[in-house]
Parts: sequence; C-alpha cells; structure tokens
Amino acid sequence: ARYKAAPLQLRGGGNQADADIFLTKQGVPSNLPALRVIYHSDTGSVPIDDHDEFDTTDMFLQRQPVVDWEETSGKYTLLLLDPDAPTRKGDGSEAGSMGPWLHWLVTDAVETPEQGKCMVEYMGPAPPRGKHRYIFLLLRQLDAAAPKIACLDRPRWDLKTFLSQNPSLTPVSFAMFYVDAGT
Repeated sequence: ARYKAAPLQLRGGGNQADADIFLTKQGVPSNLPALRVIYHSDTGSVPIDDHDEFDTTDMFLQRQPVVDWEETSGKYTLLLLDPDAPTRKGDGSEAGSMGPWLHWLVTDAVETPEQGKCMVEYMGPAPPRGKHRYIFLLLRQLDAAAPKIACLDRPRWDLKTFLSQNPSLTPVSFAMFYVDAGT
C-alpha cells in the first residue's frame, strides 16, 4: 500500500522540535514533512506517527519497519540514527559521545528500502539507559551516482560530513520516536 507523507503534528513529546534541534545543526532544514514508518507487532500495526514513546520491552522495534514515501520517481537514501548514544548531550543539538549511532542505511531506493541497496543492515533500538531519539531521514538523490559513504561504522556516524560530501542529496522527510530504557 502507498501512504502519503503528511506534515508532522507536534504531540505530547514535541517530536519535530526535538528532532530539529539535532538535524538543523547537521545541515538538515527544519520543518520537513513526516515520513510514513510502520512497525508490526504480534497484535497489529504500530505507526510511529501515532506514538511518541516506546520502551526497550517493545520487541517489535527489533523488526525492520515498513517505510515508504509518496515520491515515486528517482532514487532515495534512507537513514536511521540515534543521536543520543550512549546518553543525550545537553539540549540534544550535539550527539552523545558515541552518537549519532547508525541504525540503518539504504541507498538507491525506489519507493521502499527493499528496492534499494542496503549499506548497513537494520538494527533495532537498544538504548543502554535513558530516553533516546530515533530519527529516520529520507534524502532524495538528485545525482544518478550513488552517494559517497566514507564510513560504514555504526558509532559516531558523521551525518554532517555525509551531507557535505553529497551535495546532491536533498532532505525530503523524516520521522522520529523515543525509546526509553529507564535509568
């Protein structure tokens, strides 16, 4: 099924503002529309746009979600990042000492991640402690060539450098949710 991206509405957790505080510092414009992301649990579908916060006992988060987008032409890059690894730093505009942690990277995707090249396999959220942000970012590849990726290491993945080395990538949409590991 195809889903339309709708503007993200600020809810109790203020997801857009909390994502923007990190993303804008990396060179991503603020107020991007929402990316449709749906996890599947044993009891049904869990669209993250309907939930602000999960915890580490929500095992469905360990399954790769369904992600798709309205745009049907061209190629896209999809990222999932945890900027708060191992703990959130200050107001969240800077990454934690091990962040951002790269949880997923797909390039050359058309309509869905499965129709792209998986560069880093999906890794579900697993914060060691505290509440972490998990940010999906969809980028349109304006150039036919695949993006340059200097590093595929998960810890300290440098989003700002990745974007500066790939000026033909244009941020299109994002989604964010929290996972709380407690203290």
